[in-house]
Amino acid sequence: MDGAKGKTFEEYVALFHWTELIQSSPLAIERSVHQTIAGAYRKNNITLLELRFNPMKRNRGVSRTWTRS
Repeated sequence: MDGAKGKTFEEYVALFHWTELIQSSPLAIERSVHQTIAGAYRKNNITLLELRFNPMKRNRGVSRTWTRS
């Protein structure tokens, strides 16, 4: 990445470290799923939605059940 203010590719990718940590918290994952589903229903009346991402990839190694008791 010669034009990116002298940064190497590795330096550029390292910028995403903190973003990844924030986005991978269990609360962030839950909020993301909730907002995606709610927004799809409210704005487009979508009643069936398949999310394609792997929450276990971003859960910081914490195993959780996603149901509320």
